[in-house]
Amino acid sequence: MIEDFQDSFQKVEEEIVQVLTDEEKQVLKKLLIKINERI
Repeated sequence: MIEDFQDSFQKVEEEIVQVLTDEEKQVLKKLLIKINERI
């Protein structure tokens, strides 16, 4: 179940990243880093 979720999330993530500009990717990366630090 969790692997399926990871799989589909990965696909969605790839699709989102394709339409993002480099600037947006940097912002997203910073957000992800902050989230990971809190977990």
